[in-house]
Amino acid sequence: MQADAVKDGPRDGYPLATTAKRYWLPELAANADDPDALTLVLLHSTSFHKETWEPSLEKLLKLSAQQGSRVSIREAWAIDCPNHGEAGHLNERSLANDMRKLRIVSYQMDPTTPLVPFKSLIIVEPLISPAGPQHLNKLRSILVKGAHERRDVWPDRQMAMVMLKKRERTKKWDPRITELFVQHAVVPHPGSYEKETPYTGVTLACTRDQEAAMYRDADGPIKPVEDLRKICAVIPVHLILAGVNDFLPARVHAAIQNPEYGGRYASVHKVSGVGHLIPQEEPDKLGVIMYDALALDQAVNIKTKL
Repeated sequence: MQADAVKDGPRDGYPLATTAKRYWLPELAANADDPDALTLVLLHSTSFHKETWEPSLEKLLKLSAQQGSRVSIREAWAIDCPNHGEAGHLNERSLANDMRKLRIVSYQMDPTTPLVPFKSLIIVEPLISPAGPQHLNKLRSILVKGAHERRDVWPDRQMAMVMLKKRERTKKWDPRITELFVQHAVVPHPGSYEKETPYTGVTLACTRDQEAAMYRDADGPIKPVEDLRKICAVIPVHLILAGVNDFLPARVHAAIQNPEYGGRYASVHKVSGVGHLIPQEEPDKLGVIMYDALALDQAVNIKTKL
């Protein structure tokens, strides 16, 4: 899989840098002029980074490049949240000086009239609670506590790797995910900028305070619900849920799937034996599921045209 890195900003009144990567396979070059070929846009979850998608994406792209593939893909773009990964490192000083800039990350727009005409949406284990925020209060408290208490400083990346492989929550990750995390979510410590006696260790690109602040967003579990319902009425939406309820309670999963609360999905897939962190624990399996979802869209489009 090939990749190009892109950086932009700050500019035009937007105070933060934006970082993204474009991914493709040489075998997909023939799709460049195909008006029906897809461009994928991938967004990561809290505390991770755009490269988290690479193992799943490589599986997906290889499936699409096979002879007889039902899915035509031109390229894929993964984007960092502004306080995560490479973007978090570039925006470190700006965010440290004014945490209010984080508010820019969260905004509402009319999902029925997007600036980009999306054809479908795949959501993986969304942290929403259609039946009310109270169903996630306990989880939010656990996540905030974990964010504040997690280790976030190591003498070097090698030690960070060792500790992540031992930590209960992260030792189940696919080895590729762990390597990518250490490479892209771990950055030089701010103390390394000091002229006098700099500290040469490393830390997390998304700080503990910033991560906790995102979990504290009281409206986060409920505000997207109405938008999701609207989107489901306009384009196919595919829902991928964990088979193990280690984060989201079963009652929340049930509410997300209930048309009365959420929307009517084009497909719903539960990944057996896997918890909330599906992209981290089973990236290849996720890539296959994503391919199947896109293939279903393609089949529906062909049927509609006929």
